Amino acid sequence: MIEVGENSIAKRYAIELEDLFKENPDKASRSIAKFRNSAALEISSGSVYEIVPRTIYNTVGKVYPNLSRENKDICLAQIIEFLDKTDSGLPNWRDEDGLSYVNKIYTQHIREPLLLSDITIVCGGYYPGTIEGTNLKDMHKMDSTSLINSILDKNGLFKQDCVNSDYLVAIAFLGADWDGGRQYYLRANKEFLDRVVKAHCWKDFGRAVYARNIEAQIECIKKELIEEVHDKIDDALIHPDWTRIPPRPIPIESVGEKKKLIDGYDNDKGCMVVHSPKKVMKVKKSNSIN
Repeated sequence: MIEVGENSIAKRYAIELEDLFKENPDKASRSIAKFRNSAALEISSGSVYEIVPRTIYNTVGKVYPNLSRENKDICLAQIIEFLDKTDSGLPNWRDEDGLSYVNKIYTQHIREPLLLSDITIVCGGYYPGTIEGTNLKDMHKMDSTSLINSILDKNGLFKQDCVNSDYLVAIAFLGADWDGGRQYYLRANKEFLDRVVKAHCWKDFGRAVYARNIEAQIECIKKELIEEVHDKIDDALIHPDWTRIPPRPIPIESVGEKKKLIDGYDNDKGCMVVHSPKKVMKVKKSNSIN
């Protein structure tokens, strides 16, 4: 359990960082690692350290949607660098669900949809999946209404002490396989839902799983999610704005036999072909004309 002292240290630096974002977003965007390291130095070596990066990165998440694309990528690069260093130190660590240490301790706790989406675009292995949301649905199969009422506040946002990742729970709740999906949609904050759907679309298109068949990927996403958000899917792909940091290729050994089934797989390069936001926009505009 995290002690009050550790939590207060992390929160103090998070507040200072948030204030700096308000005053000088350019400077703040370049100071993520500095704030994280400074907070960590105040925590004794025997204490639980994980609270510091999680708190700092969720502070970044609060302002992330309003940052310029350049500053988003500056923040993102520092976060990815930390996650890479952490992952390289524990390359074979897996929990009972198969999650890596980075997924279990860090990315599974990132709340802002657009931030986790961009992290996933750069490194697909850092996407932790929707285990948290799926487990909540399974635990309340017979009473989705009580579940939704208990974890949403009056603004239609998740209560912070009820979920670890607002994004991962939300996207699970919007799944077409759950009877409570429409109830959640009607109660949820619409601005937040817009970012959830954008993040879900952009993380797939930014990694270009179907690089030569954009229409097929759009239909795949629509089948995953409830019909009420299908218009949001179309809107998200008309104005894409995901990270400009290049995605890491998926090596042949990671794709295995599936490479024959993936339209965007480039056998010569041994990886997925990345398609740009401009290509998605072109396809969506073409469809809208028809």
